[in-house]
Amino acid sequence: MRTEHTRQQEQARAQARRAEQRARESHLDHLDHLDHLDHLAENTQQAWQDIAHLIGRKQPGPYDTAVTLLKDLRDLHDRAGTPEEFARRLDDLREQHRGKPSLMRRLTDAGLTPR
Repeated sequence: MRTEHTRQQEQARAQARRAEQRARESHLDHLDHLDHLDHLAENTQQAWQDIAHLIGRKQPGPYDTAVTLLKDLRDLHDRAGTPEEFARRLDDLREQHRGKPSLMRRLTDAGLTPR
């Protein structure tokens, strides 16, 4: 019984990763990534507010969108030479929402881990 449960969990995680990858590919198909980052750089505060709103919905789809946006913000901060600022904000976000295991798993699976 435990093995079946573990197998189902692994399948669910793999399916979630595939869905997130499809969402990210679709997202990038609509916008050139660098142009997107330029636009995001002009609206960074709004992006963080959008992430908070998406997480506040407490649903898998919005969580996936928030994670995609966080990955874009990470890329933006890396490009701008401010990865420490992103890490601090991500740590704050993880602390604030630590009671949401589904979100925490998505962040970890996306490589958005605390430093």
